[in-house]
Amino acid sequence: MVNNNPKSDSSSSIRNVVLLCLDSVRKDYFDRYAKRLNEQSDVVYNGARAASGWSLPSHASMFTGELPHSHGAHAHSDGFEPISITDTFLSDLPNHSILGVSTNTFAGEAYGFDKYFDVFSEVPHNSFQLSKGVSPEDFGKINKFEYLKESIRDNDTIYSLINGIISKFGMYERIFSGRPWPEINDNGTARSLQLAESHITNTESAENPVFVFLNLMESHSPMYAHYNYDSTIHTVPNSWTSANGPKNREVSFDADSYREYINNWTDIYSASIDYLDRVISDWIERINTLTENETTIVVTSDHGQNLGNPSEEELFGHQSSLSEGILHVPLLIINPPDGYQEQVDRLISHLEIGSLITHLANEDMYKFSNNSVTSEVVGTIKSHKNNLTYWDRPIRCSYKDETKKVLWDGLETTKIYDIDESIPNVQNEIDIIENMTPEDDDILFEVSIKEMKRKALRDRLSSGNQDLSDDVQSRLSDLGYV
Repeated sequence: MVNNNPKSDSSSSIRNVVLLCLDSVRKDYFDRYAKRLNEQSDVVYNGARAASGWSLPSHASMFTGELPHSHGAHAHSDGFEPISITDTFLSDLPNHSILGVSTNTFAGEAYGFDKYFDVFSEVPHNSFQLSKGVSPEDFGKINKFEYLKESIRDNDTIYSLINGIISKFGMYERIFSGRPWPEINDNGTARSLQLAESHITNTESAENPVFVFLNLMESHSPMYAHYNYDSTIHTVPNSWTSANGPKNREVSFDADSYREYINNWTDIYSASIDYLDRVISDWIERINTLTENETTIVVTSDHGQNLGNPSEEELFGHQSSLSEGILHVPLLIINPPDGYQEQVDRLISHLEIGSLITHLANEDMYKFSNNSVTSEVVGTIKSHKNNLTYWDRPIRCSYKDETKKVLWDGLETTKIYDIDESIPNVQNEIDIIENMTPEDDDILFEVSIKEMKRKALRDRLSSGNQDLSDDVQSRLSDLGYV
Protein backbone atom coordinates (compact mmCIF):
# COMPACT_ATOMS: atom_id res chain seq x y z
CA MET A 1 0.00 0.00 0.00
CA VAL A 2 1.37 3.42 -0.92
CA ASN A 3 1.44 5.74 2.03
CA ASN A 4 -0.49 8.93 1.32
CA ASN A 5 -0.51 10.05 4.94
CA PRO A 6 2.26 11.62 6.99
CA LYS A 7 4.29 9.11 8.92
CA SER A 8 4.11 8.78 12.63
CA ASP A 9 6.01 11.60 14.29
CA SER A 10 9.03 11.04 16.52
CA SER A 11 6.80 10.78 19.58
CA SER A 12 5.42 7.46 18.30
CA SER A 13 6.22 4.57 20.65
CA ILE A 14 6.70 1.96 17.95
CA ARG A 15 8.35 1.58 14.54
CA ASN A 16 9.21 -0.92 11.84
CA VAL A 17 12.62 -2.59 12.03
CA VAL A 18 14.37 -4.43 9.19
CA LEU A 19 17.36 -6.69 9.93
CA LEU A 20 19.40 -7.18 6.75
CA CYS A 21 21.92 -10.01 7.02
CA LEU A 22 24.47 -9.89 4.19
CA ASP A 23 25.73 -13.44 4.34
CA SER A 24 29.53 -13.93 4.46
CA VAL A 25 30.39 -10.21 4.15
CA ARG A 26 33.51 -9.12 6.02
CA LYS A 27 33.88 -5.71 7.66
CA ASP A 28 36.88 -4.60 5.57
CA TYR A 29 35.30 -5.44 2.20
CA PHE A 30 32.00 -3.90 3.28
CA ASP A 31 33.76 -0.65 4.17
CA ARG A 32 35.52 -0.67 0.81
CA TYR A 33 32.63 -1.58 -1.49
CA ALA A 34 29.41 -0.61 0.32
CA LYS A 35 29.90 3.15 0.05
CA ARG A 36 26.20 4.01 -0.34
CA LEU A 37 25.05 2.11 2.72
CA ASN A 38 27.85 3.62 4.76
CA GLU A 39 26.79 7.08 3.59
CA GLN A 40 23.13 6.34 4.40
CA SER A 41 23.96 5.10 7.88
CA ASP A 42 23.30 7.15 10.99
CA VAL A 43 25.11 4.80 13.38
CA VAL A 44 28.18 2.65 12.71
CA TYR A 45 29.53 0.03 15.12
CA ASN A 46 33.11 -0.57 14.03
CA GLY A 47 33.94 -3.36 16.48
CA ALA A 48 31.07 -5.82 15.93
CA ARG A 49 31.92 -9.53 16.26
CA ALA A 50 29.84 -12.51 15.19
CA ALA A 51 29.06 -15.10 17.86
CA SER A 52 29.99 -18.05 15.66
CA GLY A 53 31.71 -18.87 12.39
CA TRP A 54 28.94 -20.15 10.10
CA SER A 55 25.28 -19.60 9.36
CA LEU A 56 23.29 -22.00 11.53
CA PRO A 57 24.81 -21.22 14.94
CA SER A 58 25.37 -17.56 14.08
CA HIS A 59 21.72 -16.93 13.18
CA ALA A 60 20.60 -18.76 16.32
CA SER A 61 22.93 -16.62 18.43
CA MET A 62 21.59 -13.39 16.93
CA PHE A 63 18.01 -14.44 17.65
CA THR A 64 18.56 -15.90 21.15
CA GLY A 65 21.44 -13.85 22.52
CA GLU A 66 23.20 -17.08 23.49
CA LEU A 67 26.30 -18.93 22.35
CA PRO A 68 25.91 -22.20 20.38
CA HIS A 69 26.58 -24.53 23.32
CA SER A 70 23.68 -22.85 25.12
CA HIS A 71 21.05 -22.44 22.38
CA GLY A 72 21.82 -25.84 20.87
CA ALA A 73 21.77 -25.03 17.12
CA HIS A 74 25.13 -26.20 15.80
CA ALA A 75 26.85 -28.84 13.67
CA HIS A 76 25.61 -31.72 15.82
CA SER A 77 21.98 -30.60 16.22
CA ASP A 78 18.71 -30.67 14.33
CA GLY A 79 18.74 -26.99 13.38
CA PHE A 80 16.38 -24.66 15.23
CA GLU A 81 14.27 -27.51 16.62
CA PRO A 82 15.34 -26.93 20.27
CA ILE A 83 14.70 -23.17 20.10
CA SER A 84 11.15 -21.89 20.65
CA ILE A 85 10.03 -18.39 19.78
CA THR A 86 9.99 -17.54 23.50
CA ASP A 87 13.76 -18.16 23.47
CA THR A 88 14.21 -15.39 20.89
CA PHE A 89 13.87 -11.61 20.91
CA LEU A 90 10.83 -11.99 18.64
CA SER A 91 8.72 -12.73 21.72
CA ASP A 92 9.52 -9.18 22.87
CA LEU A 93 7.81 -7.73 19.77
CA PRO A 94 4.14 -8.59 20.49
CA ASN A 95 2.82 -5.61 18.51
CA HIS A 96 4.79 -6.39 15.36
CA SER A 97 4.02 -8.74 12.51
CA ILE A 98 7.10 -10.91 11.94
CA LEU A 99 8.12 -11.24 8.28
CA GLY A 100 11.06 -13.09 6.77
CA VAL A 101 12.79 -13.75 3.45
CA SER A 102 15.91 -15.90 3.21
CA THR A 103 18.23 -17.25 0.54
CA ASN A 104 20.08 -19.36 3.12
CA THR A 105 19.12 -23.01 3.53
CA PHE A 106 20.25 -22.98 7.18
CA ALA A 107 17.97 -19.99 7.83
CA GLY A 108 15.05 -21.66 6.10
CA GLU A 109 12.37 -24.31 6.30
CA ALA A 110 14.70 -27.32 6.18
CA TYR A 111 16.23 -26.34 9.53
CA GLY A 112 13.04 -25.03 11.16
CA PHE A 113 13.83 -21.32 10.94
CA ASP A 114 10.52 -20.48 9.23
CA LYS A 115 8.49 -21.34 12.34
CA TYR A 116 9.25 -17.96 13.93
CA PHE A 117 7.55 -15.88 11.22
CA ASP A 118 3.98 -14.87 10.41
CA VAL A 119 4.97 -14.71 6.73
CA PHE A 120 8.12 -16.37 5.41
CA SER A 121 9.55 -16.86 1.91
CA GLU A 122 12.61 -18.85 0.92
CA VAL A 123 14.47 -17.96 -2.28
CA PRO A 124 17.01 -20.62 -3.22
CA HIS A 125 20.47 -19.18 -3.72
CA ASN A 126 21.67 -19.22 -7.34
CA SER A 127 18.28 -20.26 -8.75
CA PHE A 128 16.92 -18.47 -11.80
CA GLN A 129 13.28 -17.38 -11.90
CA LEU A 130 11.39 -14.56 -13.57
CA SER A 131 10.44 -11.86 -11.08
CA LYS A 132 6.76 -12.08 -12.03
CA GLY A 133 4.69 -15.16 -11.32
CA VAL A 134 5.33 -18.08 -9.00
CA SER A 135 8.23 -20.50 -9.32
CA PRO A 136 8.76 -24.15 -8.36
CA GLU A 137 11.54 -22.86 -6.13
CA ASP A 138 8.98 -20.93 -4.05
CA PHE A 139 7.45 -24.18 -2.83
CA GLY A 140 10.41 -26.50 -2.35
CA LYS A 141 9.47 -29.99 -3.48
CA ILE A 142 6.15 -29.89 -5.38
CA ASN A 143 4.85 -32.16 -8.13
CA LYS A 144 4.11 -30.84 -11.60
CA PHE A 145 0.32 -31.08 -11.26
CA GLU A 146 0.28 -29.06 -8.03
CA TYR A 147 2.55 -26.49 -9.64
CA LEU A 148 0.30 -26.25 -12.70
CA LYS A 149 -2.66 -25.50 -10.43
CA GLU A 150 -0.68 -22.81 -8.58
CA SER A 151 0.36 -21.27 -11.91
CA ILE A 152 -3.22 -21.08 -13.16
CA ARG A 153 -4.35 -19.47 -9.90
CA ASP A 154 -1.60 -16.86 -10.10
CA ASN A 155 -2.26 -13.47 -11.70
CA ASP A 156 0.82 -13.89 -13.91
CA THR A 157 0.09 -17.37 -15.26
CA ILE A 158 2.31 -17.09 -18.35
CA TYR A 159 5.36 -16.07 -16.29
CA SER A 160 4.64 -18.86 -13.81
CA LEU A 161 4.49 -21.46 -16.58
CA ILE A 162 7.77 -20.17 -18.05
CA ASN A 163 9.39 -20.46 -14.60
CA GLY A 164 8.21 -24.06 -14.44
CA ILE A 165 9.70 -24.89 -17.83
CA ILE A 166 13.02 -23.22 -16.97
CA SER A 167 13.23 -25.18 -13.72
CA LYS A 168 12.15 -28.51 -15.20
CA PHE A 169 14.65 -28.60 -18.05
CA GLY A 170 17.54 -26.69 -16.46
CA MET A 171 17.43 -24.24 -19.36
CA TYR A 172 19.15 -21.41 -17.55
CA GLU A 173 22.20 -23.49 -16.61
CA ARG A 174 22.47 -24.84 -20.15
CA ILE A 175 22.48 -21.37 -21.68
CA PHE A 176 24.52 -19.38 -19.15
CA SER A 177 26.58 -21.42 -16.70
CA GLY A 178 30.26 -21.40 -17.69
CA ARG A 179 29.59 -19.68 -21.02
CA PRO A 180 31.64 -16.81 -22.49
CA TRP A 181 28.79 -14.35 -21.87
CA PRO A 182 27.77 -12.97 -18.46
CA GLU A 183 25.00 -14.58 -16.49
CA ILE A 184 21.76 -12.60 -16.11
CA ASN A 185 20.82 -14.09 -12.75
CA ASP A 186 21.96 -12.82 -9.38
CA ASN A 187 22.07 -15.01 -6.26
CA GLY A 188 18.45 -14.46 -5.26
CA THR A 189 18.91 -10.85 -4.14
CA ALA A 190 16.47 -9.13 -6.53
CA ARG A 191 13.77 -11.73 -5.90
CA SER A 192 14.26 -11.54 -2.12
CA LEU A 193 14.00 -7.75 -2.02
CA GLN A 194 10.91 -7.90 -4.21
CA LEU A 195 9.25 -10.44 -1.90
CA ALA A 196 10.20 -8.49 1.22
CA GLU A 197 8.71 -5.32 -0.26
CA SER A 198 5.53 -7.21 -1.11
CA HIS A 199 5.26 -8.69 2.39
CA ILE A 200 5.78 -5.26 3.95
CA THR A 201 3.24 -3.42 1.80
CA ASN A 202 0.67 -6.20 2.26
CA THR A 203 1.07 -6.24 6.04
CA GLU A 204 2.30 -2.94 7.46
CA SER A 205 0.03 -0.12 8.60
CA ALA A 206 0.07 2.59 11.25
CA GLU A 207 -1.62 0.12 13.62
CA ASN A 208 0.44 -2.86 12.50
CA PRO A 209 4.21 -2.29 12.49
CA VAL A 210 6.50 -5.01 11.16
CA PHE A 211 9.80 -6.64 11.95
CA VAL A 212 11.46 -7.94 8.79
CA PHE A 213 14.42 -10.30 8.52
CA LEU A 214 16.32 -10.78 5.24
CA ASN A 215 19.27 -13.03 4.56
CA LEU A 216 20.95 -12.30 1.22
CA MET A 217 23.61 -14.75 -0.01
CA GLU A 218 24.89 -12.69 -2.93
CA SER A 219 28.43 -12.82 -1.53
CA HIS A 220 28.45 -16.56 -0.81
CA SER A 221 29.77 -19.34 -3.01
CA PRO A 222 29.31 -20.26 -5.78
CA MET A 223 30.84 -17.16 -7.30
CA TYR A 224 30.35 -16.11 -10.92
CA ALA A 225 30.09 -12.89 -12.93
CA HIS A 226 26.67 -11.60 -13.95
CA TYR A 227 25.76 -8.56 -15.96
CA ASN A 228 24.73 -6.47 -12.94
CA TYR A 229 28.23 -6.62 -11.48
CA ASP A 230 30.49 -3.63 -12.09
CA SER A 231 33.14 -4.77 -14.57
CA THR A 232 35.49 -2.02 -13.37
CA ILE A 233 35.76 -3.87 -10.05
CA HIS A 234 36.60 -7.30 -11.48
CA THR A 235 38.28 -8.63 -14.62
CA VAL A 236 37.20 -12.25 -14.17
CA PRO A 237 36.19 -13.98 -17.44
CA ASN A 238 32.46 -14.53 -17.91
CA SER A 239 33.05 -18.26 -18.27
CA TRP A 240 34.68 -18.54 -14.83
CA THR A 241 32.65 -19.98 -11.96
CA SER A 242 33.74 -21.30 -8.58
CA ALA A 243 31.12 -24.04 -8.93
CA ASN A 244 33.57 -25.97 -11.10
CA GLY A 245 36.55 -25.19 -8.91
CA PRO A 246 38.27 -26.88 -5.98
CA LYS A 247 36.62 -27.48 -2.62
CA ASN A 248 37.37 -24.89 0.06
CA ARG A 249 39.32 -27.44 2.10
CA GLU A 250 41.56 -28.18 -0.91
CA VAL A 251 42.35 -24.47 -1.22
CA SER A 252 42.99 -24.26 2.53
CA PHE A 253 45.51 -27.12 2.34
CA ASP A 254 47.63 -25.32 -0.28
CA ALA A 255 46.51 -21.72 -0.79
CA ASP A 256 49.61 -20.75 -2.80
CA SER A 257 48.79 -23.31 -5.49
CA TYR A 258 45.29 -21.86 -5.84
CA ARG A 259 46.21 -18.19 -5.78
CA GLU A 260 44.64 -17.43 -9.18
CA TYR A 261 41.41 -19.10 -8.06
CA ILE A 262 41.44 -17.11 -4.81
CA ASN A 263 42.06 -13.86 -6.70
CA ASN A 264 39.17 -14.52 -9.09
CA TRP A 265 36.89 -15.50 -6.23
CA THR A 266 37.83 -12.39 -4.25
CA ASP A 267 37.31 -10.07 -7.24
CA ILE A 268 33.77 -11.42 -7.76
CA TYR A 269 33.21 -11.21 -3.99
CA SER A 270 34.12 -7.51 -4.12
CA ALA A 271 31.78 -6.89 -7.06
CA SER A 272 28.97 -8.75 -5.29
CA ILE A 273 29.19 -6.42 -2.29
CA ASP A 274 29.10 -3.39 -4.57
CA TYR A 275 25.98 -4.85 -6.22
CA LEU A 276 24.33 -5.45 -2.84
CA ASP A 277 25.17 -1.89 -1.89
CA ARG A 278 23.46 -0.46 -4.98
CA VAL A 279 20.27 -2.50 -4.90
CA ILE A 280 19.78 -2.35 -1.13
CA SER A 281 20.30 1.42 -1.03
CA ASP A 282 17.58 1.86 -3.65
CA TRP A 283 15.33 -0.64 -1.85
CA ILE A 284 15.64 1.22 1.45
CA GLU A 285 14.63 4.50 -0.17
CA ARG A 286 11.65 2.79 -1.76
CA ILE A 287 10.55 1.16 1.51
CA ASN A 288 10.68 4.50 3.27
CA THR A 289 8.14 5.90 0.79
CA LEU A 290 5.83 2.88 1.11
CA THR A 291 5.60 2.44 4.88
CA GLU A 292 3.30 4.33 7.22
CA ASN A 293 5.52 3.98 10.29
CA GLU A 294 9.10 5.11 10.65
CA THR A 295 11.35 2.29 9.47
CA THR A 296 14.77 1.56 10.94
CA ILE A 297 17.23 -0.60 8.99
CA VAL A 298 19.94 -2.66 10.71
CA VAL A 299 22.63 -4.03 8.38
CA THR A 300 25.08 -6.73 9.43
CA SER A 301 26.45 -10.14 8.41
CA ASP A 302 26.11 -13.51 10.11
CA HIS A 303 29.84 -14.06 9.63
CA GLY A 304 32.66 -13.12 7.28
CA GLN A 305 34.94 -15.19 5.08
CA ASN A 306 38.54 -16.40 5.11
CA LEU A 307 40.26 -15.41 1.87
CA GLY A 308 43.54 -17.31 2.12
CA ASN A 309 45.38 -14.43 3.81
CA PRO A 310 48.40 -15.05 6.06
CA SER A 311 46.59 -13.73 9.16
CA GLU A 312 43.87 -16.33 8.50
CA GLU A 313 46.44 -19.15 8.38
CA GLU A 314 45.77 -19.14 4.61
CA LEU A 315 42.41 -20.80 5.22
CA PHE A 316 39.65 -20.35 2.66
CA GLY A 317 35.92 -20.36 3.38
CA HIS A 318 34.28 -20.12 6.78
CA GLN A 319 34.42 -23.56 8.36
CA SER A 320 36.53 -24.70 11.32
CA SER A 321 37.78 -21.20 12.07
CA LEU A 322 37.21 -18.17 14.29
CA SER A 323 39.66 -15.84 12.55
CA GLU A 324 39.12 -12.11 12.37
CA GLY A 325 38.31 -12.63 8.69
CA ILE A 326 35.23 -14.51 9.86
CA LEU A 327 34.27 -12.76 13.11
CA HIS A 328 34.73 -9.04 12.35
CA VAL A 329 31.49 -8.03 10.61
CA PRO A 330 29.76 -4.78 9.60
CA LEU A 331 26.99 -3.39 11.78
CA LEU A 332 25.19 -0.14 11.05
CA ILE A 333 21.81 1.49 11.59
CA ILE A 334 19.85 3.66 9.18
CA ASN A 335 17.15 5.94 10.60
CA PRO A 336 17.28 5.08 14.31
CA PRO A 337 15.30 6.97 16.98
CA ASP A 338 16.92 10.09 18.42
CA GLY A 339 19.84 9.80 20.81
CA TYR A 340 22.08 7.21 19.18
CA GLN A 341 25.82 7.86 18.98
CA GLU A 342 27.02 8.21 15.38
CA GLN A 343 30.09 6.01 15.73
CA VAL A 344 30.98 3.34 18.29
CA ASP A 345 34.50 1.96 17.98
CA ARG A 346 34.72 -0.49 20.89
CA LEU A 347 34.18 -4.25 20.73
CA ILE A 348 30.55 -5.38 20.77
CA SER A 349 28.88 -8.76 20.31
CA HIS A 350 26.17 -10.09 18.01
CA LEU A 351 24.68 -11.63 21.15
CA GLU A 352 23.12 -8.23 21.83
CA ILE A 353 21.53 -7.74 18.38
CA GLY A 354 18.14 -8.83 19.72
CA SER A 355 18.22 -6.28 22.52
CA LEU A 356 19.23 -3.60 20.04
CA ILE A 357 16.31 -4.46 17.75
CA THR A 358 13.67 -4.53 20.49
CA HIS A 359 14.85 -1.15 21.76
CA LEU A 360 14.76 0.30 18.24
CA ALA A 361 11.27 -1.10 17.68
CA ASN A 362 10.03 0.65 20.80
CA GLU A 363 11.78 3.97 20.11
CA ASP A 364 14.24 3.38 22.95
CA MET A 365 17.97 3.97 23.25
CA TYR A 366 20.21 0.93 23.53
CA LYS A 367 23.79 0.95 24.72
CA PHE A 368 25.85 -2.20 24.23
CA SER A 369 27.19 -3.73 27.44
CA ASN A 370 30.80 -4.02 28.54
CA ASN A 371 30.55 -7.81 28.83
CA SER A 372 33.41 -9.93 27.53
CA VAL A 373 33.07 -10.56 23.79
CA THR A 374 33.23 -14.30 23.08
CA SER A 375 32.58 -16.60 20.11
CA GLU A 376 32.58 -20.35 19.51
CA VAL A 377 32.03 -23.15 17.03
CA VAL A 378 31.05 -26.60 18.26
CA GLY A 379 32.15 -28.43 15.12
CA THR A 380 31.71 -28.66 11.37
CA ILE A 381 29.10 -30.23 9.10
CA LYS A 382 31.61 -30.73 6.30
CA SER A 383 32.60 -34.30 5.51
CA HIS A 384 36.38 -34.01 5.88
CA LYS A 385 37.77 -37.44 5.08
CA ASN A 386 41.28 -36.42 6.08
CA ASN A 387 42.01 -35.42 9.67
CA LEU A 388 38.37 -35.15 10.80
CA THR A 389 39.49 -34.74 14.42
CA TYR A 390 41.17 -31.46 13.51
CA TRP A 391 38.51 -30.01 11.21
CA ASP A 392 35.65 -30.98 13.54
CA ARG A 393 37.35 -29.68 16.68
CA PRO A 394 35.50 -27.16 18.87
CA ILE A 395 37.00 -23.66 18.91
CA ARG A 396 36.51 -20.71 21.23
CA CYS A 397 37.88 -17.21 21.52
CA SER A 398 37.64 -14.19 23.78
CA TYR A 399 38.87 -10.63 23.53
CA LYS A 400 40.83 -9.42 26.53
CA ASP A 401 40.71 -5.77 25.49
CA GLU A 402 40.72 -3.79 22.26
CA THR A 403 44.18 -5.13 21.36
CA LYS A 404 44.33 -8.82 22.38
CA LYS A 405 42.48 -11.94 21.27
CA VAL A 406 42.88 -15.40 22.81
CA LEU A 407 41.78 -18.44 20.78
CA TRP A 408 41.79 -22.07 21.90
CA ASP A 409 40.44 -25.40 20.70
CA GLY A 410 39.48 -28.86 21.87
CA LEU A 411 42.95 -30.17 21.00
CA GLU A 412 44.43 -27.97 23.77
CA THR A 413 46.14 -25.48 21.49
CA THR A 414 45.94 -21.85 22.59
CA LYS A 415 46.93 -18.91 20.39
CA ILE A 416 47.28 -15.26 21.32
CA TYR A 417 46.87 -12.51 18.73
CA ASP A 418 47.37 -8.79 18.48
CA ILE A 419 44.45 -6.97 16.89
CA ASP A 420 44.01 -3.35 15.86
CA GLU A 421 40.43 -2.09 15.53
CA SER A 422 41.57 0.47 12.95
CA ILE A 423 42.67 -2.41 10.67
CA PRO A 424 39.60 -4.66 10.39
CA ASN A 425 39.74 -8.43 9.87
CA VAL A 426 43.45 -8.75 10.63
CA GLN A 427 45.07 -10.66 13.50
CA ASN A 428 48.78 -11.13 14.15
CA GLU A 429 49.82 -14.23 16.06
CA ILE A 430 52.22 -13.42 18.90
CA ASP A 431 52.21 -16.69 20.83
CA ILE A 432 51.11 -20.32 20.56
CA ILE A 433 50.91 -22.64 23.56
CA GLU A 434 50.41 -26.39 23.15
CA ASN A 435 48.69 -28.62 25.72
CA MET A 436 46.99 -25.69 27.41
CA THR A 437 43.42 -24.45 27.77
CA PRO A 438 42.85 -21.01 29.35
CA GLU A 439 41.88 -21.12 33.03
CA ASP A 440 38.79 -19.01 32.40
CA ASP A 441 37.42 -21.37 29.71
CA ASP A 442 34.52 -22.68 31.80
CA ILE A 443 34.04 -19.32 33.51
CA LEU A 444 33.55 -17.35 30.30
CA PHE A 445 31.46 -20.11 28.70
CA GLU A 446 29.86 -21.81 31.76
CA VAL A 447 31.00 -25.23 30.54
CA SER A 448 34.44 -26.45 29.49
CA ILE A 449 35.21 -26.79 25.80
CA LYS A 450 35.67 -30.56 26.03
CA GLU A 451 32.46 -31.11 27.98
CA MET A 452 30.62 -28.91 25.45
CA LYS A 453 31.78 -31.19 22.63
CA ARG A 454 30.96 -34.38 24.52
CA LYS A 455 27.45 -33.17 25.33
CA ALA A 456 26.83 -32.07 21.72
CA LEU A 457 27.82 -35.51 20.42
CA ARG A 458 25.74 -37.31 23.07
CA ASP A 459 22.70 -35.21 22.20
CA ARG A 460 23.21 -35.95 18.52
CA LEU A 461 23.34 -39.69 19.11
CA SER A 462 20.23 -39.62 21.28
CA SER A 463 18.19 -37.53 18.81
CA GLY A 464 19.35 -39.14 15.56
CA ASN A 465 20.51 -37.31 12.44
CA GLN A 466 18.20 -34.82 10.81
CA ASP A 467 16.62 -36.36 7.73
CA LEU A 468 17.23 -33.85 4.94
CA SER A 469 15.54 -34.17 1.57
CA ASP A 470 17.55 -34.75 -1.59
CA ASP A 471 16.67 -31.18 -2.64
CA VAL A 472 18.15 -29.72 0.55
CA GLN A 473 21.24 -31.93 0.30
CA SER A 474 21.72 -30.69 -3.27
CA ARG A 475 21.47 -27.05 -2.20
CA LEU A 476 24.01 -27.57 0.60
CA SER A 477 26.34 -29.23 -1.88
CA ASP A 478 26.02 -26.28 -4.27
CA LEU A 479 26.95 -23.97 -1.41
CA GLY A 480 30.03 -26.03 -0.60
CA TYR A 481 28.83 -27.45 2.73
CA VAL A 482 28.60 -31.16 1.86
